[in-house]
Amino acid sequence: MRILLIDNNPDRIAIIGALLVGKGHQFRSVSDSRLAWQLAQDQAFEVIIIAIDRTSQDAFWVIRQIRQQGLPVTFLVLGTSGRPQEREASLQAGADTYLVWPCPADNFKQVVRALFLKNIAKEPYWLREGELSLNLTDRLAYRQNQMIILTDRECQLLAVLMQFPDQILTPAQLVNRVWGETDVGKKNRVEVYIKYLRKKIDDPFVDKLIQTIVGAGYMLTPFPIKQWNDA
Repeated sequence: MRILLIDNNPDRIAIIGALLVGKGHQFRSVSDSRLAWQLAQDQAFEVIIIAIDRTSQDAFWVIRQIRQQGLPVTFLVLGTSGRPQEREASLQAGADTYLVWPCPADNFKQVVRALFLKNIAKEPYWLREGELSLNLTDRLAYRQNQMIILTDRECQLLAVLMQFPDQILTPAQLVNRVWGETDVGKKNRVEVYIKYLRKKIDDPFVDKLIQTIVGAGYMLTPFPIKQWNDA
């Protein structure tokens, strides 16, 4: 599973990261709830773990925001107090599970496994723009009834383009939203993955969806630009 941890405690991040990576999960951590919300829109995390040292309205804000958007994310709140009020506030905000931390490693792994099984049973999460559909759960795109298999990164990039149809996205914006980084020097990654996407999404078809705006960036046009042949 792709798992995001919101936490500002380095020791706890290291412990949780080791437990999750050891079980084969893809793991990332951030300390800011607002950044977590942005990443959740772009990178299709299946589980978000929120560690709180006290009742945090900011932590509960991110749960409510993602729930309102309807994103298929499962939330695990790690609380340190174990007070009933903290557990109740977490669940009322939209968390799926509450666990007191610290806890035995085996208990934590069991809870994560239960979340994994819960996610397997979920319906796929779809994005649709024009003739293009994207199943984020299985990383499959469909165009003109043809199934297109995507890598995880290709799927993330296409999802961002589809979330902003007919809008120019700069390489810096795409680096930030897909890779979660701000180094504009890494924009070559975007070029490479745009080429990968075009080979799958555009090259087999007459009409092109992914446009390069010279000097600006890239844009997805859900209703494709017609390619006319000279008579």
